[in-house]
Amino acid sequence: ARDAFERHLANAFNPPPYRHGEMYFVHKLPGPPDEALAEFFVLDGRSHRSDAGILGEDQIRDLQAWLGTPSKARWRFIVSSTMFAEVAGDVGSDNWSLHAKEKRRVLGHIFD
Repeated sequence: ARDAFERHLANAFNPPPYRHGEMYFVHKLPGPPDEALAEFFVLDGRSHRSDAGILGEDQIRDLQAWLGTPSKARWRFIVSSTMFAEVAGDVGSDNWSLHAKEKRRVLGHIFD
């Protein structure tokens, strides 16, 4: 299923992956000359799920690297297909509240 998704949808419509062979990517919304109006780091919250978390180590390190890289973009966003807000704790199994340790790591990288 993933191979079909990559061939017919993901690679056809998304920017190249941040890391070869992965599904997460950065999308840049053009703005004034020589800068982006916004950048979006689009997470892959499906491919690396485990009891330990949603993203996997490589994706967390790549997100941290992206956050630490200077950018001329006016705004930078992290996009997650699963609910990140704490209000999601009772909404079933598809949310970050079930992976509090990994969520704190991501928030720590944002605030660094």
